[in-house]
Amino acid sequence: MKFNLLKEFNESRTPFFKSFGFLMIESIIPGIIVWFTVGFDFSFTLNTKLPNPHVGYVALICLLYFIYSFLITYVFYKLKWHESDNITFSQLSSIIFICIIMFGSFIDKWPMSVLLRIVLILLVVVVLTPITVFFATLIRNNDLKRKDDLEKIYEAYKKGDLIPNNKLLKAQRYQKFLLKKEIKKQELEKFKIELEEKIRKELEFKEVQEKEKIYKINKKLDEKENKKREKEKQKD
Repeated sequence: MKFNLLKEFNESRTPFFKSFGFLMIESIIPGIIVWFTVGFDFSFTLNTKLPNPHVGYVALICLLYFIYSFLITYVFYKLKWHESDNITFSQLSSIIFICIIMFGSFIDKWPMSVLLRIVLILLVVVVLTPITVFFATLIRNNDLKRKDDLEKIYEAYKKGDLIPNNKLLKAQRYQKFLLKKEIKKQELEKFKIELEEKIRKELEFKEVQEKEKIYKINKKLDEKENKKREKEKQKD
């Protein structure tokens, strides 16, 4: 499942510089602004001017920042300005900034605090990356299904056939799913048979090699025995 997700994710990649440009708008620049404005790492922060509890209001601002990041990324995706992979990158970027800001509220400024923050952020990213990839893939697949449905309806319209309704389209998708499943099952069965045949041939080959080895050993022993007998006869 993980491999399929990554495969589908890699099939919808935005060019690097284009992706980075949109990320600047969607999460990086807003994240830096929020960090500098209400973060706990700078003397000029404005979080002390927020009502109590300061941390609670900072968390609310971070939540609004995350919602903004997701919504603007989704809008840009729907406008086809970039691919679905930017949804993942945008979410992860905003999560990183939120972690930097919120960890600063309880991790004091001591020599190892930077290292501790980096470790914690990496752990959060590792845990959340599969979820964000799954979410982006889900959005992309849903759009592909809609596109496929529209193409089927358009083809039926051009031919003058009965235009399929939602239930019929779902049945067709399920039929396609069952067909793919059956093909995979057949491929797996074929692979299994080929593997068993390969193992059988390998075992037979090893068995032949073993027999040849035993035969050669026995032959050498017989030759030694014969030489020994001949020497004994010569002595007599």
